[in-house]
Amino acid sequence: MRASEPESASGAAPADRGYRRTPGLPITPACGPSDGYTLVELLVYAAFMVLVLAIAGGILLSSLTANATVRSTTEASNLGQLVSESIRADTRSAVALKVTAPSVGVSGAQYLVIERLSAGTNQCRAWLYLPSAGGQLFTRTGSSLATLSAPSASAIAAALAADPVEAPAGWQSYGEGIVAASPGPFVVTAGRLDFTLEVDAGDAPAVLVDGTEISRQTVKATSPCF
Repeated sequence: MRASEPESASGAAPADRGYRRTPGLPITPACGPSDGYTLVELLVYAAFMVLVLAIAGGILLSSLTANATVRSTTEASNLGQLVSESIRADTRSAVALKVTAPSVGVSGAQYLVIERLSAGTNQCRAWLYLPSAGGQLFTRTGSSLATLSAPSASAIAAALAADPVEAPAGWQSYGEGIVAASPGPFVVTAGRLDFTLEVDAGDAPAVLVDGTEISRQTVKATSPCF
């Protein structure tokens, strides 16, 4: 025989105190607010997750952008240092220097020719600057002590039409994104060379490459190189 269930002082059944009875089953607690999430709670949680993901995504994007900027600046600095050291080395050993505006079909082009002393032998060395296609700098070392002419206009046009830009035959490219800065890429005064260039660094500020170098040799006004 089932024992009688106690009643409250008011005579109410236990179900009135948060319990429910199903015939044939034991008494179980009635469903309460803690049995699940409300729609408002879900919306709050979703908004919080979106906020967290947005912050994390912003931090990641900023980190990637900073890394790309540092990489571009480093590459531009390395290229600028290479150009600067090469020009300085040529000028220090120069016995003759001359800058002209070559007839290569490109306005603003400059042509620097240097007769330099290398390992006890004189050599001809040329630097060709083109403002086209983002700025180009080419160099060439002559095989003999003879006039080192600039490439023809057709050869320059073919080189600039390539994608990426190719150096004319017999010339070496120092890369794209090398542009002249005031007062110009090359200025020769007697045995002194002033050079001012900028190397593109993408979204970062351009890297300035400038300096002055004086020949350590006796400089002459004429040369078989030009």
